[in-house]
Amino acid sequence: MAGGSIYLFMWGYQESYRISIQILAREVLKKLGAPIDAEVLLVGACSPDCTNANPVCIEPEDGKWHLSLFNELLDSIDSTYQSHRLQNIFFSDEPSMRDKPEWMRRDSVRTSVSKALESYDTEYDVTSFCGEVRQIGDYYVTPIIQIPNDTLVQFPPLPPMHADEGKQGHGFRSLIHAAIYAVLHEATEELHSPDPGRFTHDSMRDAEEIVRIAAKNFLHTPGLSIERRYINTDLFNALNLVSSLMYEGAKGIGQLILVDPDNESVEFLAKFAEPVPFREPRWVRKVLQMAASGVGIIANSQYIYGLGRLKELHDSKAQDAFTVAFIDHYHWELYCGSQALLRSHYAVAKLPQEPFDKAAFLASYARLFPLASKECGLHLWNLMLAQTSQEHGSMIVVAEDASSEAYRLSKQGTSIEPTK
Repeated sequence: MAGGSIYLFMWGYQESYRISIQILAREVLKKLGAPIDAEVLLVGACSPDCTNANPVCIEPEDGKWHLSLFNELLDSIDSTYQSHRLQNIFFSDEPSMRDKPEWMRRDSVRTSVSKALESYDTEYDVTSFCGEVRQIGDYYVTPIIQIPNDTLVQFPPLPPMHADEGKQGHGFRSLIHAAIYAVLHEATEELHSPDPGRFTHDSMRDAEEIVRIAAKNFLHTPGLSIERRYINTDLFNALNLVSSLMYEGAKGIGQLILVDPDNESVEFLAKFAEPVPFREPRWVRKVLQMAASGVGIIANSQYIYGLGRLKELHDSKAQDAFTVAFIDHYHWELYCGSQALLRSHYAVAKLPQEPFDKAAFLASYARLFPLASKECGLHLWNLMLAQTSQEHGSMIVVAEDASSEAYRLSKQGTSIEPTK
């Protein structure tokens, strides 16, 4: 490997491996439409039988992460290993019992590295995503991707419903979470190669494919959240297919509500005697044509049960219902309540973004109308968002003397009483 010597040495290609993962993470975020400020570090914890002089190694060794962050790492790993949940679990097959100590060791390293980074994450306002651990030589290596919390403020994830911040029972909290873990999966797979980091341009998927995988994985979230027994389905491709189909020359515009049909918040207006399976996209597209304004298709990840809507008292914080809005040909968005989660246009997934910069808009409003309240600015912002969704042209006139301006324009239109 060209360049200077490595003091905290784990293997010969550790630097090129780290840089390759960082480049991939940034390319994925760029394709999603997010800031690309992702950074990658590696943490290596010495194996129990290791004789290396360095109990813990980090890559880069001269970067912003100080080795002192991991002073207590080995003790934490041993403590976590001794109290691991698998200690008292017995598997019926011999290979699993044989592999159990290694599974516990890897998980203990990952858990301990994550805990060691908590103080750094708080101080520097970042979130660390730890990948799966694999042994390379004397070290159990954890790849870590860090992104600024500002990114998660700009594209807020769903509130956590369980202990794991990123995934498990209810799926991924956001498309960003799904994408970062998809990159980390590639990082783990690369660690299985003889010389991780030597030929990454041939061995790892590109950013475009990672985004597709992340979108498919994220679309498991509605099914995991709403169904008692979720069967793995490819909902992302199914929705893309439905949105691509025309019906008697018309594009599909409407909404589909992903929810347990037995949920008390569902109000059926028409319930099918036999559910329509998603694997028949032309039937699904025909049903979409039947949905009128304010009415949606009631479905889970496998079947369509009829037409209806959610009752007004439904609380979206329960995360037991998601909405797919078909807004144009081959163009749809996923929502939980009013929170947009994913946008797909011609089967390319992106993060949903406002049509123009909210902060700049509110700043301009405050400058032009210094006597107006912050609430007035937010109300105008919502009006602008509603305006951009209209199918026809429209104009909003903002003036301090709005009543006299409305009177002046009354001969060109119909005046109404002031109302929100």
